Amino acid sequence: MESSRSIEDLVSVSAWIKTTNDKRQFVVSKYNSSEGRGYFMGVENGIAFLGGRYDNDEFVQTYGTTSINDGEWHHIIGVVDGKSWTIWVDCKIENTIESLSNYSKLNCSDPLTVGSWFQGNGFGEFRFFDGIIDEVKIFSVNILEDELLRLCDADDFISSNSNNILQSVQSVDTNIYPNPTNDLLNIEIETNNNRKLTFGIYDMNGALVFETNQAHFSTKNLKNGTYLLKVLEKGIPVGINRFVKL
Repeated sequence: MESSRSIEDLVSVSAWIKTTNDKRQFVVSKYNSSEGRGYFMGVENGIAFLGGRYDNDEFVQTYGTTSINDGEWHHIIGVVDGKSWTIWVDCKIENTIESLSNYSKLNCSDPLTVGSWFQGNGFGEFRFFDGIIDEVKIFSVNILEDELLRLCDADDFISSNSNNILQSVQSVDTNIYPNPTNDLLNIEIETNNNRKLTFGIYDMNGALVFETNQAHFSTKNLKNGTYLLKVLEKGIPVGINRFVKL
C-alpha cells in the first residue's frame, strides 16, 4: 500500500482549521472508494466529520454537532479505534459511532492528501478545502486524552471558574490583523483603556519568544510558522489568539 505509515485499523488525525464555507470539504484524506479502504476528515455544512470503511466494506461517517465555519480557528480530531469512530471539536467529544465489524480498513493505495481528496468523486469534485489548515498531525494509535488536550491547547483557554485567576482580572476580546502576517501585527482590544496589558508571543512548543506592551509590532524577525499571542494582565492570561507568520 502507498505509504500507509503502518496504519491498519487505528489512527488519530489532528488539525487546526479556519473556514467560512459550508460546502463538503476535506481536511485530511487517504481514501479510495473503489478499493473500499481508507479514511478522511473534513467539514460539511459547517460541521466536522470523520469517515472511511469497515472490514465488511461498510461505509461509515460520523458528524460533530458544533458549527465551525465561522471564520475562527477550531481544533478537530478524528479517532478510529478498530470499530469505533470518534470526532472531537475544540477539546470535546461530539460524537462516536460503532460497528459490529471487528476492525476498520484504513490503508489504501492512494497517497495521503491535506486539503483535498486525491481520487475525487468522478464528477470533478476533489473536496478542496476553502480556508486555512494548520498543524496536521497523524498518529497510528488511539491518541491519549492528555495528549489530545495538549494538541488543542486546552491549558491556554481562559476559564472564569479557575481559582488561579484574580477576581479583579477579567478576560478581554481581541482582534489581530493581518493574519497571516508578513512584517507587522496589529492588536485591537475591546476593553477599558486604563488597564495595563502586555502581550506575549509564544511558539507552538509553549516557549516565550518575546514580550511587549505595544499593540502593534514588527514580526520580521519571527521565523515562518504558527504562534500564540497571549494578552496578559498582572502576569495572568486574559486573552489568546493564534496567528501565522509568512
